Amino acid sequence: MNIDNSSTIRNISVQNNTPKKAIVSSINEGEHEWNITCWDKEGNHNSSKTRQFTIDQSHPNFISLTTNPDNEDDLDPGTFVNVFANLTDNLTSVNTVILQYKLSNETIYKNISMSLDSGLFNATFNASSPGKYNLRVWANDSAGNYNTSNLVNISVFFDRTWTRTPADFATKNSDLFKNVSLGELIINNTGDFELNFSIISDSNNTVFNDSANFSLAPKQVKTLKVNDSATIAGTKIITLTINAEPDAQPSSQTTTGKIIAAKGQPVIIARFETPDSENLTVKQGQSNVDFQIKIQNIGEGNATDVNLSISLPNNWVITYGDSFFDIGELNSGDNETYEIEVTIPSNTQLGNYIVNVNTSGLNESGSDLQKSGLAFGDSVTLTVVSKPKKLGTGGGRGGGSGSSGAGSSSGSASSSGGGGQIGGPVIEEKGEEIIHTTQSLIIPRGLTESIPLKIKNVYENSVLENIKIEVIGFMSRYVKVKPKINLSQQVYVETKTLKLKQGSTDYFNFSGLEKHTIKVLNITSDTAKITIKSKPRNLTLRVGETIELDFNEDGINDAALYLKDIENNEINLKVYKIGLPDPEKIQYKEEREYLLSIFVPPYMEKQKFNATLKITADIVPINPELAGFKKKQLTEYRTLIIKIIETSEETAETGLEKALQDINLMKKAGYPTKRLKILLEQAKEALKEKDFDLAHKLTERINKLRKAAFKADKIIKKVQQGINKAKLRKLETYETQKALMLAIKSFKEEDFESALKRAKDAKLTLMLETKGLINLVWLFTKYWWIIIPAFIVIIALLALLHKKLEPEIISHRIKNIKKEEEIIKLAMKKIKEEHKKGKIKTRKYQNISNQYKIMLKKLEQTKTKLNKKIKKSKLKANKKTNKK
Repeated sequence: MNIDNSSTIRNISVQNNTPKKAIVSSINEGEHEWNITCWDKEGNHNSSKTRQFTIDQSHPNFISLTTNPDNEDDLDPGTFVNVFANLTDNLTSVNTVILQYKLSNETIYKNISMSLDSGLFNATFNASSPGKYNLRVWANDSAGNYNTSNLVNISVFFDRTWTRTPADFATKNSDLFKNVSLGELIINNTGDFELNFSIISDSNNTVFNDSANFSLAPKQVKTLKVNDSATIAGTKIITLTINAEPDAQPSSQTTTGKIIAAKGQPVIIARFETPDSENLTVKQGQSNVDFQIKIQNIGEGNATDVNLSISLPNNWVITYGDSFFDIGELNSGDNETYEIEVTIPSNTQLGNYIVNVNTSGLNESGSDLQKSGLAFGDSVTLTVVSKPKKLGTGGGRGGGSGSSGAGSSSGSASSSGGGGQIGGPVIEEKGEEIIHTTQSLIIPRGLTESIPLKIKNVYENSVLENIKIEVIGFMSRYVKVKPKINLSQQVYVETKTLKLKQGSTDYFNFSGLEKHTIKVLNITSDTAKITIKSKPRNLTLRVGETIELDFNEDGINDAALYLKDIENNEINLKVYKIGLPDPEKIQYKEEREYLLSIFVPPYMEKQKFNATLKITADIVPINPELAGFKKKQLTEYRTLIIKIIETSEETAETGLEKALQDINLMKKAGYPTKRLKILLEQAKEALKEKDFDLAHKLTERINKLRKAAFKADKIIKKVQQGINKAKLRKLETYETQKALMLAIKSFKEEDFESALKRAKDAKLTLMLETKGLINLVWLFTKYWWIIIPAFIVIIALLALLHKKLEPEIISHRIKNIKKEEEIIKLAMKKIKEEHKKGKIKTRKYQNISNQYKIMLKKLEQTKTKLNKKIKKSKLKANKKTNKK
């Protein structure tokens, strides 16, 4: 008889046309092929047709049991509860499924047959009475295997629950004493009884659009509009306390709001748009958890150097987006939206985690908005619950086998027997991480940095094979991965499990080691005392403790004993053979180190981004039969935050030394240095935090301020000297002194750049107020003996010049008068023609003509006077000539 191409039974004697029965045992579960080959006495033979049969000794697989409704608010007495069961069978098919339910204080289950619809078995029952209900499922398969699932409990009670939304109103920017809307407050009575509510505000200016005292029937919702106002500049926080009674759960909740009164200033707010509530429930191992953040400037001023940072719990992996966004400018009224997606590691401990978003920036004068209380972040609480587990079994089971064709079989369970069990179920060690690596790395551009990556096999009874490390993203070509295998490291290369009670004895042996016996002498709740031979030695192990042993006393440990646990006065002892690592495998508890070398090209700009590491490996069980599988793929992700900087650590340290020299020079000159010392401390802190770019920026700032201080001082002294000289010359320098006072004030306040600018302004003002100007009183007092004779001479010369030029001046004036007369006469002629044509009325014509005549008369009179002066001047000239 051949089963699965392997001869199973040989030399069976049969009679012609006589049935023969053969029994085959220990056939593994699954689908098999078989046939029979017969020989006669002459050696002739023939084989039967190959047929198939199936061995199924496993009960149906219970995956999940869920209900609708599934929350306590909706699970009320009298509610019809829909129950959904997800079951599969590994080899044959699910035959019958029955829902069993009862109250927890009852003993007998009620049974309802479940029907299959869309891949799920479902049934409905009426939870008529309040209490805790126990639900379970009984099922069998077509081979006759059956079992009962574990319990699922639901609570059915009337409740007094309620909610309020939101927990925080969006921050508002407003002028003083201006009524502003904080938003809408929504109260929802989610319970089953009427509740009375009262809302109390800690602000006297809070106004509601309706009464703050009201009652809500079950499932009723009320919306209130809330207004308030700020009475002093700064940030006003308003807290609303919502009380509910009687016996409400909870008895009170709060909602807060903020009003910012900052005239002309930017106000930056970052809020989570997704999720849209302050709480979110996620599962271990859940991927694509979405966060959308909106940042906006609700203030009146513009903001610069704005950035956004998202703080996540350790080891949470960003699979899309970044944890830091450099926004730059954010003008008044502008907003931006950013998104990231996160994967929750499968080994994250259950509980609450807070995700924060923070923002910072500068106003137009360079002041820090965070320190000024004008930058606001947000937070959301994530509750991590366990990843979905198999429903599992809770009762006894029946077994059977399905087959087609001839033959039958019976199964047998695996047993450790003497010498310990090799392998077993592959179980992930709790609290252990598979991958350890640095979360962030700072690299100056143009350089290469290396970090270690450690992979540990935390899967008991298995080895990791085909380990691959891949860098996803555009940086992949700049990353090299190299394993660092320590061939002298001791690792656990073989494992055996011994389960022993007090007084019992067993043995273990490994290849290359002699046989050793173990006897349990005494067991307590957390310790076990044992004797191990060949060479007798007594040991006491505590639960969780590992002891390594050197049997042949060559200075190298040969084996390790690990007391895993004690249950029912029986110890679960792991025995490991210690050996050298295999480059192709990672043994259980072995930690393999890899070196990641990352090069940043010189052309890359300063930035911060995520590099995703994808680690894949095959989990190969030591004993596939006990593990239930031959191989499973492991895939893990880690996010490495790479920050590219422009400044190396060496450059930053050199800058710090130079900044210290700058401050010492200023001290020596007697300048104030308080502000520079603060910048120096900030630079030291930045260097300590490995923020070399910031450290370099701060030290450069100190150097710049030192230069500005010395230049400003030099100009201030020169301007002061100029003012003193102007005083000696009796010149006013009011504007210069005013500008100089501002420069000196800025200098004393250590605003050296403003001091330099104002000193230059004072220098320019001094030049404008004094250049080319002379005080006449001072000049006359000092030089009167020169000024008086010079003045007499100048007057005499001017008189002679006037007499000589007077005829020519008068003649020129007469010519101009004649030209004016001609222009007026032409204008009179033109207006006369327009009057004849009827374009101008007679009265208007007469008025204009009279004005022209008056002008001609005045010009004639002036011309006559000038002619008389010419004649008079000529007569005087002739008389002088005749006398000579």
